[in-house]
Amino acid sequence: MLWLPVALLAPALAALGNYIDKHMLASYAKHGGIGAIVIFSSLFASVVIPVSLLFGQGVFAVTSFQGGVLIVNGCLTVIALLFYLYAIDTEDVLLSIPILQVVPVFAFVLGYLVLGETLSLRQLTGSLIVIAGTVIFSLEIQSWKNIRIKGRSLLLILGASLPLAVSGVVFKWAALDIGYWTTQFWEYIGIAIFGLLLFAAVPMYRNSFRSVFKSRFQTAHILSFILLAEVLMVASDLILNYAFLLAPVALVYVVNSFHPAFVFMYALIATLTAPHVVHGITWSAKHIAQRALTVAVMIAGVAMLYL
Repeated sequence: MLWLPVALLAPALAALGNYIDKHMLASYAKHGGIGAIVIFSSLFASVVIPVSLLFGQGVFAVTSFQGGVLIVNGCLTVIALLFYLYAIDTEDVLLSIPILQVVPVFAFVLGYLVLGETLSLRQLTGSLIVIAGTVIFSLEIQSWKNIRIKGRSLLLILGASLPLAVSGVVFKWAALDIGYWTTQFWEYIGIAIFGLLLFAAVPMYRNSFRSVFKSRFQTAHILSFILLAEVLMVASDLILNYAFLLAPVALVYVVNSFHPAFVFMYALIATLTAPHVVHGITWSAKHIAQRALTVAVMIAGVAMLYL
């Protein structure tokens, strides 16, 4: 199977989900905000559990160690989501998301140590080109002589990047042994458990979750957005995990670096059709040139990886 189209589909879906998340945070923060989104995301993920039971074989035949590791691995994805949401809550999506592309660096090291995966010189070169493109994207350009990286965003996204890299490597480590759907089952058990723990242990999150249900109209409106976002994000996660089985984890995460290109494309479309969704994004000539250069560099890097 061609691994690149599969790997590209994941960031295409996730980037669309990013804008829905951003819209939720901007429009309904006073009614739910981050706490509501995280808990809804964790609980919605439980729909994958019966699906995994249906398609998986020997789901309950795993060792206690394997099951425990995968449950913790599922918790890591929720932790990464928390960092990500706090990043896009205060920053332009176009500036926050690209820094996530440090994930391939972590994945390369972890993939080598845990799975013994190595990349050829051509693959390393292509990966570095893609990562270089995302570094260009992550720069905040006030002027051509004043370029800086937003420190708070960098720390938040780094906080999301390491758990994501660990999650991908651990998923492949387990799935190669016990199967794709069995691994999904135990990971999504962990996601659901962590969501329930957040609801029980964090009053701010619990209150924001409950606030969504204060009025019937508000509940229906917010839940429709959350449902759409979660369908996209869960589908992206399932596809990304499947791609891990087709290529080295680091390479899949490098291709996932195409996320900013999809974000950029959706931003252009949204600017023409729903400007309020992308409120605050700068479309000066310098920023357009910067982002267009990023896309061109990333396409060159991916071409080197695949061709």
